[in-house]
Amino acid sequence: MTNDIVLEIENPSETQLEIDSVRLSKIEDRKVVVFYSPTYGLYLPIWVGSIEGDVIVSELNNIPHQTTTKLLEQLNPTGNLLRISITDLSNEVYKATITISEAGNETHMPMRPSDALAIAIRQNLPMYARTSVIEQAGTKPDTGILSKITNALNIFKSKFRIRLSRSKK
Repeated sequence: MTNDIVLEIENPSETQLEIDSVRLSKIEDRKVVVFYSPTYGLYLPIWVGSIEGDVIVSELNNIPHQTTTKLLEQLNPTGNLLRISITDLSNEVYKATITISEAGNETHMPMRPSDALAIAIRQNLPMYARTSVIEQAGTKPDTGILSKITNALNIFKSKFRIRLSRSKK
């Protein structure tokens, strides 16, 4: 009889997200909610309308917005709100669900990502994304100043010829 320890690791179908920032898009009158996946070390940008972005920013600043209040009234869950999930990305459109638990059953209600996010912030719900969405649209973090220095050095090297030689004594 051996006492082998077996460790089985599954590839989870979802990964938890954190909100990194909400940014103003320079391209159009929209906002970009930037999520971060600590598991994958990737960012997930989701574009939302300007008004929806304002609602999210309001909720992040603990200022209840009437839009979120109305959404919660319309949703009127009889069970517990558990989480939101970014479930799909198709034709540059994200899809989301909010999971509600009632009498031991979970229901996944489709919802616009911006609405689901505002509710998640208000209700302090965890936020997830399907692994397939992260793999499809996740981006590596910008290295900031290091990237700029590297680019500057590459430009410098391309303009000058550098020759190293030993000095003669």
